[in-house]
Amino acid sequence: MSAAFHLRTADYADEQRTSIPKTLAAYRRMAPQQRLERGLRFIQLARQFKIESVRVHHPGWSEEKVQAEVRRRVRGGMKPEELYQV
Repeated sequence: MSAAFHLRTADYADEQRTSIPKTLAAYRRMAPQQRLERGLRFIQLARQFKIESVRVHHPGWSEEKVQAEVRRRVRGGMKPEELYQV
């Protein structure tokens, strides 16, 4: 790989080392309701990314089949009745 790639990777790693503590500190300053809202928004975005990924990989699938596949992936391939077995 090129030297430029390694420099960009090193810059990214440095940025992560400094930005993660700042982000965590910002979350700690938030009210519980704000953290909950952020978390729920993150879940919505992650689900939307998964939906779009399934659509890209299976362009001929119906919306119903796309949604069923996303549900299956979110459950980790488990059937609904298997999720709550003790």
